Amino acid sequence: MASEKRVYVIELDRAAGRRRDPRIPWVYVGSSARSPEERFAQHQRGYKSARIVKRHALRLRPDLYEDLDPIRGSKKACAAEKKRARELADCGFVAHCDGTSYGIREGDWSEWDAERLEPVLHHLDAAIDELGPPQLAIEPALPWQTWPLITGSWVWVPARSPIKSDS
Repeated sequence: MASEKRVYVIELDRAAGRRRDPRIPWVYVGSSARSPEERFAQHQRGYKSARIVKRHALRLRPDLYEDLDPIRGSKKACAAEKKRARELADCGFVAHCDGTSYGIREGDWSEWDAERLEPVLHHLDAAIDELGPPQLAIEPALPWQTWPLITGSWVWVPARSPIKSDS
């Protein structure tokens, strides 16, 4: 009788490899009959751990796997983890799974839509809170400032030009 497996995602530190986008980390996608927390602890101890995870694991990323139901059977779980790795690669992550790094050479990706984000929205809110208040205060634009944007006649001119003239 096949046991239930859970797909899990572990965020890896910067030393894991070159990122496609510096704001989006490398991740490792795996599956286990153990809870993601138990399996993460095993990875940290080096028990049946991929070298990249043992060296670079930071934390579990439930926002990237909580929407997946438990899966019966090892083959189906392996297929599900590869599918999730490809989905994450499509969103800009470099996702390492079963010896393959998905997304390492791809150049473009797509955003998750509202339906896809809904099950993990609370994690997104927590991540935003973790970042703290914005460092740049943006004041609301006045109507005369927005008209060029609406009509397409707006041209950005930097306040200070980094180019120095020789005169």
